[in-house]
Amino acid sequence: NMNCCERILYGANIAYDLGMREDDLRVSAAFGGGMGIGSTCGAIVGALMVLSVVYREKTKPALKDEVVVPFLSRLREELSSLDCNVLKPQFAKEGDCTPMVRFVAAALDQVVGVEEKADA
Repeated sequence: NMNCCERILYGANIAYDLGMREDDLRVSAAFGGGMGIGSTCGAIVGALMVLSVVYREKTKPALKDEVVVPFLSRLREELSSLDCNVLKPQFAKEGDCTPMVRFVAAALDQVVGVEEKADA
C-alpha cells in the first residue's frame, strides 16, 4: 500500500522511463500525509522529486526558477494551498487521496510532456 508521494514517484518512473531502481524509489516513503504532519502534500513532494530527475541537467537555480516555482505557483493558484491538511478534506474520499494524486499527476504530465516534446 503506497502513500501519495510513492504513487507519484513510482508512476512517473514507469511513465517517463526515469530508470530509478526500487531502492531509489524508497526515498519517497516518508513523505505521505504531508510528511505525517499535514504539511506539504506528499503527491506534490513526489512531483518535485520527479521534476528534479527529469530536469537534472539544469543547474539548481534554473531548476528552481524555471521549473519548480512555476509548477508550485500554478498548483497553489488552482488549489489555494499546497498543504495536506487543507487539501485532504477537499480531495480525499474516505481517506483515499487518489483524486489528489491524479490531479498532481496530470499537472506533472503537462510540465514533463513539454520537456519530452522539446527533446523529440
